[in-house]
Amino acid sequence: VFQPIKIRDDNEWLVEKKPDLIITCAYGQIIPSILLDTPKYKAINVHASLLPKLRGGAPIHWAIINGEKETGITTFLLNHEIDKGAIIGQQRMPILPEDNIGSMYDKLMAAGCDLVVDTVNRIASGDYTPIEQDNIDESTRVTQRALLALLAHGIDGNHQSQMEDAKKELELHLIRK
Repeated sequence: VFQPIKIRDDNEWLVEKKPDLIITCAYGQIIPSILLDTPKYKAINVHASLLPKLRGGAPIHWAIINGEKETGITTFLLNHEIDKGAIIGQQRMPILPEDNIGSMYDKLMAAGCDLVVDTVNRIASGDYTPIEQDNIDESTRVTQRALLALLAHGIDGNHQSQMEDAKKELELHLIRK
């Protein structure tokens, strides 16, 4: 596991290792070209939503806040934008009435492990066709301010007033933009 604070400044070690594949998860940084071009089989990411929906940070939180009935896991090829690479695989998962952020995290983590193994096997065998993501309205992308509001409220998915407060905070931020 290699997790530098600033990947653009601290990537020599990984380049020297000449990896066959790079896998990222919840990293939140744009991977520099040198790392995208280094692996034999590509660089991929696993994301806790059905991209392009809920692109960006805290997708599990937003699935609960938005009252989504399902979410899922996506594996995709990394490119020079956050969460916008071509999709390799997806697995859908229902959000049950009793689910909260913690329970969905646990379910999606297990599903994500399985999807990553499947994706790696498909890449190694050449049995995959990446699908470009559809464009979405970028104003729906999670903002740092909204994420901070979520964390301040301690939303667990079962408190309607907290969810409404977080939604209002997001709307106010988008209006101020």
